[in-house]
Order: sequence, then C-alpha cells, then structure tokens
Amino acid sequence: MSNSKILLAFLGGAAAGALLGILFAPGKGSEIRNDIAGKANDLVDTILAKAEEIVDEAEAAASHSRSARSR
Repeated sequence: MSNSKILLAFLGGAAAGALLGILFAPGKGSEIRNDIAGKANDLVDTILAKAEEIVDEAEAAASHSRSARSR
C-alpha cells in the first residue's frame, strides 16, 4: 500500500472518529449543530483564504514569466 493511501485512510478514520465523537457527545443537539456550523464556516474561510493566496501566487508567477519572456 502506498504512503498516500495510508495517509488517506488515516485521515478518513480520524474524520469518522471526530464525527462519531461529536454525535455521541453529551449536550444539546442545537449546541452541537451550532458548533459544527461554526467549525464548517471556519473551514470554508480557511479554504477561501488559501485559494486566494494560491491565485495571487499564480498571478505573480505568470506576471514574472511574461516579463522574463519579453526581455
């Protein structure tokens, strides 16, 4: 089994364990749903920020490449 498959299996197991932990945690359902929604929003914000960073880096690299070719 390759390292990437092992890592994917580990991450999948960790995600499943976290989900089960949340579902069986003591507390009101509404509180747990609010916690999940908050964490999901945080994750979306993180992903969008990273995507924006990647786009900025790609634009900078493309600009640098264009200026290098025109020399």
